[in-house]
Amino acid sequence: MIGTAARRISWFGGLLFVAANGALAATEPAAPAQPPPEPAATTSQAAAKPSGTACRVLDPELQASYAGGCVAGLAQGEGLAQGAHGAWYRGTFSAGTKSGQGTKIYPNGDAYVGGWLKDARNGQGRYEYGKHSPWRGDVYQGGWHDDQRSGAGTYIFFPSGDRFDTNWVAGVPQSVATSTLTRRKQALAVLAPAIGHKGATVCSVTTQGSSPERIAHGAVTDVLGDRVQVRITSKDVLVHSADPTLNPRWEVLTDWLPCPAQSR
Repeated sequence: MIGTAARRISWFGGLLFVAANGALAATEPAAPAQPPPEPAATTSQAAAKPSGTACRVLDPELQASYAGGCVAGLAQGEGLAQGAHGAWYRGTFSAGTKSGQGTKIYPNGDAYVGGWLKDARNGQGRYEYGKHSPWRGDVYQGGWHDDQRSGAGTYIFFPSGDRFDTNWVAGVPQSVATSTLTRRKQALAVLAPAIGHKGATVCSVTTQGSSPERIAHGAVTDVLGDRVQVRITSKDVLVHSADPTLNPRWEVLTDWLPCPAQSR
């Protein structure tokens, strides 16, 4: 998923730069944990599959197994392909590529449901960042062309639910930054020097499992753009979290603050 992550980082970089100038430019349901049952091959599909020849799927992330239609040794029609580290795709294939409608779960837990053309996201679709992603829970829903956001689409920030509706050209949003995004950029500029580095001691009353009466304490283990990865040391916060095993966890940097002196 390196390509997608790189594009997301590029978009964030543009967000910071242009939000400072008042404009924004170059910047799910939860993904199922297990793939669906294997599809049954139709008579025509079984007849089309060459005897003794493996049916190939061209996506390098989906090389472990394949069940479904096959023509001339390549995945064709409906099928289910699986790869290492939990990756899978269920949907339509053409000449070994994901083409048509389908669902893909990526190795890092990200999920996409929608249109495909020659292994690239195309048409309408929904992309959600998985729980191990720096952009955990964020969602984009709208148009795609050649793996880039294109046409009308909405980016939804987690956990606030803030929405950014705009038109996209080659992955670049065409609208002026919203007041919410501008405020986030301003807050980030203040907090980043204090906690935007590995080893910083941080506190939160908004991270999952915390509250004003149950302050989360932790240490920054990684930083990427406007996100920090924090290893939480407050056991009571982890106990009250929906997923206590999600530690360290990625979150928006502005969800954390320097710890008050008396709480250290």
